Amino acid sequence: MFAMPPVTQALIIVNVLVFMLQLATGNQLIGPFALWTFGGGQASNFHVWQLVTYGFLHGNLTHLFFNMLALFMFGSDIERLWGPRRYLVYYFACVVSAALAQLAVSVLMSSGSYPTIGASGGVFGVLLAFGMMSCAGWSCYCSPRSQCGPGCWLPCTVRSSCSWGSPARRPALRTSRTWAEWPGAFC
Repeated sequence: MFAMPPVTQALIIVNVLVFMLQLATGNQLIGPFALWTFGGGQASNFHVWQLVTYGFLHGNLTHLFFNMLALFMFGSDIERLWGPRRYLVYYFACVVSAALAQLAVSVLMSSGSYPTIGASGGVFGVLLAFGMMSCAGWSCYCSPRSQCGPGCWLPCTVRSSCSWGSPARRPALRTSRTWAEWPGAFC
């Protein structure tokens, strides 16, 4: 049976519990915990903790479902590959980086103050990591600790082949979920 790695499991559980709390409180968590952008150059409702807390709030069940589905599908493999501690640090670095990017764009666009919610910043970071690991993997299944060669991290669409591509040398993302490997046919 498939066992979900602990950090991915904890992130999904916490997101679901916070969403249930959000529903129970009538979205009163949005005000203090959503990421509020700078409206007209001034910080209206912004607080430092919002750089992290916005990542646990969601707009509706569909928003929550697709973020958690992506986290389950791709985060599990990244956590197995990198280990729980590195994965957790990376996930929160992505959440905070996405928040800072959102704040920078709001200042540059001089838009009004509005809340940002959702785990999408962390999820897209996980998708990026999965894409980088998988794309290199379709050519030579590199892991951060392997010595694969100088061109290993080039996107797979640019590369046509890799001399390290034998199946015996592809340990990084070998899982029972072969559906995730279909883009490799385009390399």
